[in-house]
Parts: sequence; structure tokens; C-alpha cells
Amino acid sequence: MKVTTHEHSGVAKDNSSSVHIARNAMHLVLGQAATMVLGILFSSMVGHKLGSVGFGLYFLITSFSTFALVLVDWGQQYFGIREVARHPERGGDLLGTGLVLRVLGTAVVCVPAGVAAWALGYDRRTIWFSVGIIVFNLPFFLAQNFGIVFRGQDRMGLDATVSVVNRAVGLAIAFAAVSLGFGLAGVVVAQGLAGAAALAVAFQLYKRVKTGPLRASRATAREILGGGTAIVAISIAVYVQPYIDAVLLSKMVTADVLGWYGAAKNIFGTLLAPALILGSASFPRLSRATKHPGAFASEFATAQRPMLWLGGLAAVGTWVFADLAITVIYPKAVFGPASDVLRVFGLG
Repeated sequence: MKVTTHEHSGVAKDNSSSVHIARNAMHLVLGQAATMVLGILFSSMVGHKLGSVGFGLYFLITSFSTFALVLVDWGQQYFGIREVARHPERGGDLLGTGLVLRVLGTAVVCVPAGVAAWALGYDRRTIWFSVGIIVFNLPFFLAQNFGIVFRGQDRMGLDATVSVVNRAVGLAIAFAAVSLGFGLAGVVVAQGLAGAAALAVAFQLYKRVKTGPLRASRATAREILGGGTAIVAISIAVYVQPYIDAVLLSKMVTADVLGWYGAAKNIFGTLLAPALILGSASFPRLSRATKHPGAFASEFATAQRPMLWLGGLAAVGTWVFADLAITVIYPKAVFGPASDVLRVFGLG
């Protein structure tokens, strides 16, 4: 009888895990579907308005910004989600301290980013854009940090809402800006305004989560920086490659080729979304299960199975439909060669 009870208990736990992951994934899928459509429209609009050369520059400065903000984050996103999942009452302290660290970190990283762009031999316009996009990304960078509380407490829908607002507002303002002739500068400023809107929404949604008022402390700052070190080391290993790719391509190929690569890279990022959604949906439960190897193995297997299927489907689909994807989103006469790049990405 004991064995039978244990077996039924194990089945119940596995079913509960699947239900929680499915629920979290559903909220993230809905949010990701909306942001994906908006992101595709945004990318298409920028490609049509700026051409392959302008799109290539946008891809380059975005690569600079992404890598810089990974350093500023210092692993606090995943560290924060893990800690809130285990200790929900600490949400206000972890979030408040994290917001302060992000503001200070962004201010610090701007100078090295500009110096790095100068040292790599880029012109003055590229240098200013590489710094400017970091500054204008700060509002959404702060809004994203509310995800440590939303996701840590399995409120994935709130986190998705913030992302959708950012994308929708960014698309509308960027379209107006480029239509009025502001070009790439208008796109960068639009991202800052969209981020400010997303940050305002994040503050309002935070009131729905019972985790206490926002506060900051030096002790928590030290904990975040210490606990995030291992995570940022992995993040650097992941994000340094795209940064190096962008720099090398900008130096070794024409501006058109860099634009083709950036277009394919954007679509590839969209194709990775399902795996990222499943990973994000399961992360809080994995965090709670780390002290129990058996439970952790079960949670991990539940999350991993659909990823294997999705990986195979995405690879085949990308190889077969690369031409269609590029043609639908970008002007074929300008971005046609990007389909070959996308096919190779599909194998990844």
C-alpha cells in the first residue's frame, strides 16, 4: 500500500507541475505572441524605412547595448526570480535594490561603451548612437526588472503585459518618427518613450502583488552582486558571441551584408521564443525544487520534453521557409540574401 500511495503521490506532483508550467507558459505564450507580432512589424518597418544600411547600423548599436546591459544586470534577473520564488516576502527589497543598481550601472557603463566604440574605429555618429541607445533603453530595462517579482510569484501575465505595452508604444512612436524623417535617431528615442510607458505600467501592476513596498539596502545590493556573479559569467559567455559577430562583420563586410545578417538574426530570435517561454515558465518551480534532487529531476524532465520537439520543428521549418519569412517581413529586393543566413541559423 505504501508503494501505491507513493506512486499516486508522484503522479499527482508531476501533474501539478505540468499544470503550473502549462499555465505559466500560456500567459507567456499570449504575451510573446503579441510582442512577436509587434516585433516583426517593428523590424519590418525599420527595414523598409531605413534600408539595409540603416538597419545594419541599428543592429550594430543594438548589439552594443545588449552586451552592455547584460553587464549592468549582473545576473540579478535570474537571481531575483529564484529568491522571490523561494521567499516571496523579499520581493520589495530585491526589486527596489535592483532598480537602484540598474540606474547606477547604466550610468557607469555608458563611458566605457563609448570608449570601446571609439577604440574600434567607428565614426562619431556610430559612437554617439552606441551610447545613446543604452541611455534610452534604461526605462524598459527598469521595467523588465519588475519581472523578478511577477515571475517569481508565478504572475507571468503581469510580466507579459509590460512587454506588450513596450512593443506597442514603441512601434507607434517609431513609425511616426521615421515617417516625419527623424530616421534612426527617431527609432532610438521612440524606444526610450516606450520604455517609460512600460515602466509606468509596471509600477501600477506591482500594486497587485503582495510583497511589500519597494526599498533598497546595501546588504541586499551586496547579496545581489555576489549571488549574480556566476549567472553573469554564463550570460557573458552567451552574449559576447553576438557582440563579436556584429563587430567583426561591421569591419569585414559591406554595410548591406551587416543589414542582411541583422534581419536574419531578428527572425532567429523570434524562433527561439518557444524555448525561452518554456524555460521561463518552469524556472520558478525549478528554483523551489533545488533542495530536493528527485523533485528537481522530475521538474526538469517535464520542462525539457517539449523543448526537444520544438527544436526539431523549428530547425526544419526555418530551413524550408527561410525565403518566405524574409520576403514577408522585409523588402525582397533589398534583403533577399538574408534568407541564406537564416537557413544556417536554423541549424542552430
